[in-house]
Amino acid sequence: MAIDVYQMCLGGINKKIKFCECGKDLLGDLEKILTAISGGQKAAALGQINRLLESHGPRACLLAMKGSIQLQTGNLEELGKVAEVFVKHFPENPVALSFAAILAATGGDVDAMIDKLQGAIEATVEGTLHEATYAAIGIASRLLLQTGHIVPAIGYLQLQAAIAPEDDEMAWNVLRQLYATRGIPGPLKFVAAPLAPPAGAAWAEDLEAAESPAERGCWRQAVAQLKALDERHPDQPAILQRLARYQGWINQLDDAAATLHRLARCRSVDLDYAVEAEATAQLLTDYEADTVDEVLRIYPVHDTQRILEHLLSDKLVTRMTTDLSKLAREGAPPPKAAFWLLDRHAPASGKELHLHEVPNVLGEMYLYGRETDREARLEFVTVKSSDFDQKLDVLARLVAEHCGELEKEESIGQVAAEAAAMSWRWRLPDDTPREKREQLLQEKRRELNLNVWPETPLSALDGKRPVDVAGDPAYLVRLLATILILEESAERTKVDFDFNELRAKLNLPLRQDFSPGDVPIGLLAPLQLHLLDVKSMSAEQLGEAFQLAVLYSLSRAAMRLGQELLARPNLISRAERPRVYDMLIPLATDIDQMLDFVRMAYEDVVASGQSMAPWLLRELELRFMSGDAERVGELVTMLQSQHIREPGVSQALYTLLVRFGVITPEGKPNPALRKGQPPSSPLVSDQPAATAGPQELWTPGSPQTQPAGGEKPKLWMPGMD
Repeated sequence: MAIDVYQMCLGGINKKIKFCECGKDLLGDLEKILTAISGGQKAAALGQINRLLESHGPRACLLAMKGSIQLQTGNLEELGKVAEVFVKHFPENPVALSFAAILAATGGDVDAMIDKLQGAIEATVEGTLHEATYAAIGIASRLLLQTGHIVPAIGYLQLQAAIAPEDDEMAWNVLRQLYATRGIPGPLKFVAAPLAPPAGAAWAEDLEAAESPAERGCWRQAVAQLKALDERHPDQPAILQRLARYQGWINQLDDAAATLHRLARCRSVDLDYAVEAEATAQLLTDYEADTVDEVLRIYPVHDTQRILEHLLSDKLVTRMTTDLSKLAREGAPPPKAAFWLLDRHAPASGKELHLHEVPNVLGEMYLYGRETDREARLEFVTVKSSDFDQKLDVLARLVAEHCGELEKEESIGQVAAEAAAMSWRWRLPDDTPREKREQLLQEKRRELNLNVWPETPLSALDGKRPVDVAGDPAYLVRLLATILILEESAERTKVDFDFNELRAKLNLPLRQDFSPGDVPIGLLAPLQLHLLDVKSMSAEQLGEAFQLAVLYSLSRAAMRLGQELLARPNLISRAERPRVYDMLIPLATDIDQMLDFVRMAYEDVVASGQSMAPWLLRELELRFMSGDAERVGELVTMLQSQHIREPGVSQALYTLLVRFGVITPEGKPNPALRKGQPPSSPLVSDQPAATAGPQELWTPGSPQTQPAGGEKPKLWMPGMD
């Protein structure tokens, strides 16, 4: 394989091969190595490289090729040895630093990985990106996603997408999946367009100069230049916005949050922009929030059989229908029974239930019999919320004559006090209709949002309650930002509540509908899309806004924009309409709305002469979910008798039947489908998990949930696609 001596050094040195001391005297040997690599003879290539390293000492081109082979074969131990030698002799070489970044990534060291990778990108001459650096960028973005570092992950994914070859869409595909993920707050996913400096600003050229390295991914350099510019020209939104972005992309989240807090206080930005900046800052801020303990209290039991009979008969207690064997601790027997303790008697029926009649779960009770080295006991698990004393009073009245004095209390986790105040656990009667459950949930959330939340001290408000600061101009932006975060969270969880009611109750400015005018739709923040005045929008604006709403999984915006699309027959044909319904179904708030979309799609599918099979399958999945056994049978019959020979139908039907337990993976029938609605879940909960457990993916700097067995998630490496 002939080498072009006028190409750049194979080892990342900023010289052409003809003039580089690295390999100009080894051209023949390098050609043989490259020929062996291209022919798949990597072992032979490694042998040649090792011999040359022994005879000529460390050369960047040889170390780069050796490291690339080890990377491609996944031999991280040998790659580590190469990187150690490479960095020692060529500490500023971009390929050496790329290998070091990859090794840091495989070890899970995020800070070291970013440090080495930024060094590699900074040392890369424009237009000469080495394959090792490109691989390191891809590996870095995956590690950042796996470890919950969403903000820098977006930065590296965007960088990879910008420099990727035309046939490599991996980064864009990952970005699209990330944007659609409901577990990640929208403000963390959105990258706003750069703010323009004021007309005639003397520092505009310096701002442009700071943007130059950022465009190449040298965000550490950009941060240094922007900080210096900020010192000379403080409180300029255009500077602060860019500074916060690049601080976030190099994982300096605390600094990014501090910069955004400053941006939100700038008088020259409008209120809506300030609120969104402050909301992003609050999401990034690592508040030292007040917490309450989740506790385990242990009481000795006098007579196991008598207390068991008592608990089974008392209406303040309901038995857990769980597999008790799964509750056994290592080397110890499981509990004899497990119960929920309620704050009031469970109603006989939930069909006409009112909100004030719903029993709340105060805690969990586990009854253990006598063991070889331990007396019988009752364990009570609950959260030390503001009603903790009430919980203990109810428990004492229930079991005092059957139990001795408290034997032990220990903390088994912590829960944020704010979250504890806004959470609840219900025990609904088994016959509670799904519609009644949804009604009660909506009423409960409304009560919490309008009456409980305003009275709850918040870390973002310096520990003060919203009602205490609602009239204080110094807290206006912060308070509106906390409400915007609530609203965005409700959007992601498909909770139907108009947060303008809360703003009105606190005498705060309302969020109003607006016409986009000539503003490009792509410049709007995702949380603005549901406020668009759809009637004033052009066909192009409507289509673009709808696509963005679907991309970000925004239910309210997608419903509003999609229904306007469907209402314009000149904009979308009948053959295209089912595609809109298909995008709306996952964003619907309940199964009834999903089924409405399916029914509407049927009309257009029939009218346009398309196959009904995909939509019959779609309805079948929804009917399984709603427990409509009669309609499930009808749909299965229709698919088997009329569409089974159509491409993909047989496999799709088989997959659904296995998924919902109608048949086994071997194709054998399971017991008949259940008739009527599935039993209601006995416990309706909105209680936060204790912080001792895994945190949500999006939390800045938090570890991702580990798979069963404690194994680390596998890191993407070149060749694993």
